[in-house]
Amino acid sequence: MPGRTKCQPGCTCGHHNRKRMSPEQVRERQRVKNRRRYVRDAESLRAYARAHRAADPERARAIDMRSKEKNREARRAHGRATGPAKRLREKYGLTPDRIAEIAARQNGLCYLCSEPLDLVTPRKTHVDHDHSCCRGQTSCGSCIRGLACQLCNQGIGAFGDDPERMRRVADSLEMANAALRAGRTAPLALFEVEPEPRL
Repeated sequence: MPGRTKCQPGCTCGHHNRKRMSPEQVRERQRVKNRRRYVRDAESLRAYARAHRAADPERARAIDMRSKEKNREARRAHGRATGPAKRLREKYGLTPDRIAEIAARQNGLCYLCSEPLDLVTPRKTHVDHDHSCCRGQTSCGSCIRGLACQLCNQGIGAFGDDPERMRRVADSLEMANAALRAGRTAPLALFEVEPEPRL
């Protein structure tokens, strides 16, 4: 048993076999304790803070300003760290250099419609990948088909990445447009059927 005397070999008290916590675990444990303490003593802590601020308001304002500036810098740094580059790395395993390489190989054009890509505005250029390989929003990185503009990426997603269905839609659209130009209504041109004879 742990205490003033040293435990004998074979002791089963568990004191010696405890796993050491990592620094992150120690910080999380302290955060949990602080939250519990704040919930338990919230009103007394607020009263203490009010009294402390009332005693020296100039000092309290200076501390607030320093804290705001520090938090502002931290938010800016966090935004830089979690911006588009981090999102691309997490979702597709791509670095900004690799994206630039793909865009250069495509001559800055959408690989589907050949319109210029907007590489500056956020969320205007999309990384298109084969959803039969990787379902959902993330990709293994080896099934990336290319960079697509927002409309093309949404369009092929709406068609379930099915080229045959997209061809049928394109053919039907061409027939409907031709029928409209010929002066007929499009639905009749597409779905003209002979009436069944009455018996």
